[in-house]
Amino acid sequence: MRLGARNLIVPLVATVLATAAFGGVVLLQNRAEAYGRAQATLANAGTQFALANFTLLELGTPGVSVRTVSARVRAAETNVTGAIADLRRTYPVPTLAATAARVRAEFHTLNGIAQLLYDDPSLITSSPVSSLPDVSVNVQGNAAQAAMLRTTQQYSQRVVRAKTEALIGAAFAIALLLVAFLVFYTRWVRLLAATRRDARSDALTGLGNRRALVEALERELPAATTDRPLALTIYDLDGFKAYNDSFGHLAGDALLVRFAQRLRESVGTSGAAYRMGGDEFCCLVCLPPEQLTEHVETARRALSEAGDGFEIGASAGCVLLPREASSADEALALADQRMYQRKAGAGRNATRQTADVLIEVIAQRDVSPRDRTRDVAELAALASEALDLPEDEVKRVRLAAELHDVGKTAIPDTILNKPSGLSADEWAFIRDHTIIGERIVRAAPELAKVAELIRSSHERVDGHGYPDGLAGDAIPLGARIVATCDAFAAMVSPRPYRPAMTVGEALAELRRGRGRQFDARVVDAVCAIIEQRAERLAA
Repeated sequence: MRLGARNLIVPLVATVLATAAFGGVVLLQNRAEAYGRAQATLANAGTQFALANFTLLELGTPGVSVRTVSARVRAAETNVTGAIADLRRTYPVPTLAATAARVRAEFHTLNGIAQLLYDDPSLITSSPVSSLPDVSVNVQGNAAQAAMLRTTQQYSQRVVRAKTEALIGAAFAIALLLVAFLVFYTRWVRLLAATRRDARSDALTGLGNRRALVEALERELPAATTDRPLALTIYDLDGFKAYNDSFGHLAGDALLVRFAQRLRESVGTSGAAYRMGGDEFCCLVCLPPEQLTEHVETARRALSEAGDGFEIGASAGCVLLPREASSADEALALADQRMYQRKAGAGRNATRQTADVLIEVIAQRDVSPRDRTRDVAELAALASEALDLPEDEVKRVRLAAELHDVGKTAIPDTILNKPSGLSADEWAFIRDHTIIGERIVRAAPELAKVAELIRSSHERVDGHGYPDGLAGDAIPLGARIVATCDAFAAMVSPRPYRPAMTVGEALAELRRGRGRQFDARVVDAVCAIIEQRAERLAA
């Protein structure tokens, strides 16, 4: 499950903005702390300034000299003016310049008084220091102290404002993060729901898939009854592979989409339709028993279509629950079994009917007598069994042996029955008969797998056969079997240009061609079968 780039834009932008906002909050907090330190620095400078003013009042105190007081005033001036200068460089406020000017003026006055007393010490004893006009002004009505107080208040206001802005920024950042989370969470939930939906539906047709079917079965099976059973029907398309091969996969996909739509409409509100995969569909409906037959036939018609060069139908297998199955797995296995039984029966009937028609055409043209065709097919089937071929392959080889001469129906009788040797052009006719036979047989979709054996039935293992010059294992084994059996049957049958060979002569000829014209294993199997048959006849 992936969140696309477009789905991540909003949460990413909100996250970036929130991060920037938090960065601004940190800066504002730092600024508030800095203004707080500036406020403390100015307050300390104000304290030193006040002490410098009161230092003059210590004159006349035993042990305190004018020189000492003057030094203290200068030290306070250095500290206070230096602190204010630093604040003006680092954290200036509007009143700081005026405060600096007033502080310098006040220190100038203090230094002047100290210098006056230093020059004339008698002034200290002639009258109290506080009675001196300039000193009275500095102690009681200190304008510089008021300016410093106003500046301190400004720093306090800056501290409060920076903290307020930091609080607002933090709230804004949290809100942005919340928006990012909500957007991401909402889209994630939607994507999760879509993913779950996709996991239960077929991407091509939109029908439920096998997983959805199993879940529906497990959910609805407990409520099914004998009077109103749950009917599970599996359908497998007949002829779809040939349609795909002929018209292409895009046309095949379009056909499946049409079938899915028709199947969904045929089911209606009585249940649901599913696509199990490939060309296999399924219906799960809850209907009265008397309506089930009609339902199955309606669904089969929905999955059928015919046109120019194709005809597609459907084989069905139906199971009633809970009467015939008590679990989802059991129901699916039984429906599958019934569907394939019907499909195999229908396929055998169609294949056999088509093959019989072609055999009749061969017989009517007198290309190959029925008895000889039957003998070749029987010997090919026995050889296939002796070589441990599967049952389906044995049937395929038998059909190929029955139909391998169908291409000769396109060759003129004058060439087929010519008593003398053939010319080069006449041999070209003969060599084309396997290709013609392949085309004729392949026109019947159910015989398509037999067609390739017919095409290769005159190849030689040494590569000198026709039509493709295949050699060794490149020739299908079924075609090698047909070639050997047909050669034996041809040798023991009379021809216009020669009499029939004896069985012994034909077997000797097969063995001479072993490994060159014929497959060695096939020759051994065919010779063993014929010799055993001869022994039984003799006995």
